[in-house]
Amino acid sequence: KGSSTFRALPQKAAFKLRFDKYGGPKFHGLREITLNNAMSDGTFLVERLAYHVFRGLGLPAPRCNSATLLINGADYGVYVNVEAPDKVLMARLFGANAQSLYEVAYGSSWMGGEDAGFEEEVGHGAKADLQPLFADVRAAQPTTLLNDVSAHLETGRFVTFAAAEAVTGHIDGYGFGIWGSHNYFMASEKNGKFTLLPWSLDLTFSNNNGVVDVTQPKPANPSGAGTTLLQRCKTSPTCWPAYVAEVRRATTAYEGMGLLGLAQAWHAQIDARVLVDTKKELTNAAYAGETTKLMTWITNRPSVVRTQLGP
Repeated sequence: KGSSTFRALPQKAAFKLRFDKYGGPKFHGLREITLNNAMSDGTFLVERLAYHVFRGLGLPAPRCNSATLLINGADYGVYVNVEAPDKVLMARLFGANAQSLYEVAYGSSWMGGEDAGFEEEVGHGAKADLQPLFADVRAAQPTTLLNDVSAHLETGRFVTFAAAEAVTGHIDGYGFGIWGSHNYFMASEKNGKFTLLPWSLDLTFSNNNGVVDVTQPKPANPSGAGTTLLQRCKTSPTCWPAYVAEVRRATTAYEGMGLLGLAQAWHAQIDARVLVDTKKELTNAAYAGETTKLMTWITNRPSVVRTQLGP
């Protein structure tokens, strides 16, 4: 699996493992697992930290931990084990109310005519639940933006999701993606409302690709075309103050999560394994340098966010 992180065996390939593809049993209750190779993360930790922040802010999100992998007895080193986006995840997060799940490759303006960019992972194939949301977004007015889309979008979760991307510096996601808005899932419940789920968080907790400015949401497409709902929020006299207040709340919550201690503890869990991981593509010196930068980023991010927001 992967795009820029794709590697073929015997390199450090990333995997999706499907246990019941041919009728076999589940593995500890899971239909599949996702093993990321951390090619974009020199610390092997940022995905684990970022998903922790999303969940810590009360958002539905996959679980994540670290793993080591053997293939036919050969050691492939340390991986990031992310809970797969499937029916099992939907049942855990939404229970009997779960309906459909889409990975969004493009079409993040949610204006309709874009449902080809919504790849259905769970559902019935018709994508019918997308159309009411698209209609709401098209008709929404600046002064009543959140209220106008609230029939088919969990607006409280939407604002918190945007704030979580902001404080974790998610430069490749929905709101602040410098390569366009993507790398997220949209889950709908039987009441017709959608919730965004985070995905592909390997470029969070870092300034390697630039500093995410929480006041500057990016357009839907890499060309600059297409306007996301978060961009429209910035021009709304009701939505933007709600977003700014949520970023402030999320920043305070971030400070209370003990992230530096968690990063140090999780680093201690994997450090010896990473040092002898012959499949990784960075040197041990580069790995140590990236880890040091991560610890500094965790400490500095709240002050960076508050400076961007202003008084």
